[in-house]
Amino acid sequence: MTELDPAEAETVRRRVEEKYSSSATNRCFWEDVEGDAYLEESRGGEKINDYPYRGKVTLFFDESEEKVMYSMNNMNDLVAVLDECPDIEFYVTNDAYDFLICLNEYDHLIGAGKAKKWVEQLGGKQFRRREGHSQE
Repeated sequence: MTELDPAEAETVRRRVEEKYSSSATNRCFWEDVEGDAYLEESRGGEKINDYPYRGKVTLFFDESEEKVMYSMNNMNDLVAVLDECPDIEFYVTNDAYDFLICLNEYDHLIGAGKAKKWVEQLGGKQFRRREGHSQE
């Protein structure tokens, strides 16, 4: 696990926000993510190791909570770190930003980009948003 320098972390955050949200206005970024699916399941985070991506990943958090980001060699390393943490809200992406996975405070497993189909295959549903509401 390697901590990203602040400039690199800012670039990651900006690119993720540009790709997955038309406006990052909420305290919790997952509320702004567009084109995503979610799975309501306790311990949803345990499924992350099943995501079929085996390359380097970046772990990050809502900017209002923590600006530091971490790079890890693969999903196995990510899961090992998460297993040592208390229940936390977090996001995971890769260097191509072609997927975004989130586990939010409600234990919803959220997938966008290539991860959307994966979450749907797990039984997840698409978020339906209205202005002023994160979900219905």
